[in-house]
Amino acid sequence: MKSILYRVAHRRQFYLLVTVNVILGVSGLFTSGIFGDFPQSNYLFYPVSVYSFPMIVTPFPSSVIFKFLFPLLVCIAVGDLVAEDINSGYIKSFIAHSNLKNYLTQNMLVSFIVGGIVGMLPAIINFISLLYFVPHTPLNQFYSMFLVNHQEFLPSLYYSHPLLYLLVRFIFIFIFGGALSLLATTLAFRGKNRYVAIVTPMFIVMAIDMVIQFMAPDRFTLSSQYIGTENIRMTGIVFVLFIFMFAIFTRISGIKKHEI
Repeated sequence: MKSILYRVAHRRQFYLLVTVNVILGVSGLFTSGIFGDFPQSNYLFYPVSVYSFPMIVTPFPSSVIFKFLFPLLVCIAVGDLVAEDINSGYIKSFIAHSNLKNYLTQNMLVSFIVGGIVGMLPAIINFISLLYFVPHTPLNQFYSMFLVNHQEFLPSLYYSHPLLYLLVRFIFIFIFGGALSLLATTLAFRGKNRYVAIVTPMFIVMAIDMVIQFMAPDRFTLSSQYIGTENIRMTGIVFVLFIFMFAIFTRISGIKKHEI
């Protein structure tokens, strides 16, 4: 697993991905009007808090871009690595020293972890950058801070323990990002095409979200369930579970067929 992490950390696309995520996270300061325009001289009784401006809470333009690019960003780092190894023949060298079972297991595990971390990165950077400009004041749902309503995910936790609330939502992003990256890795092993593996999860999420939007409000979409403050619903749970089952089935069937 260390060798896979080492290879991922030394890929050009990984550095480019980290750069894009940092820019996306910091851009929230500009799209929310904080940097340069936000009143910094008089915070007393001002109805804002650092917990009311994160991109996963308030739908600023950077939040929309984050949601749209999310399936692509989480798949770029590792999602195509298996297809690259198959096409280059590196996988045969790895199996010669180990076996296909360990190779798939390690790649899938690394894909899930790295994809989840990459998915959280813009949201975490956005929150950290906000700490430098917005006061750390308590939230008050009766004082111009109606940000998480009763229909959304645990509003009582948000207003009583906002930091814990954000940590929980970051975990949801991690799971969603890790699952999509895992899906890309699974498709890369099955299809042996790195580009198809990277873009397919994005098209799948877009298609499912469009179908859901046609039948129900936006808060029911997969993107809104995992990236934001909406409740996790059965559709989101089933989607992630299906990816895990698909990956497990691919691992088992791939080892049995041993077709490289």
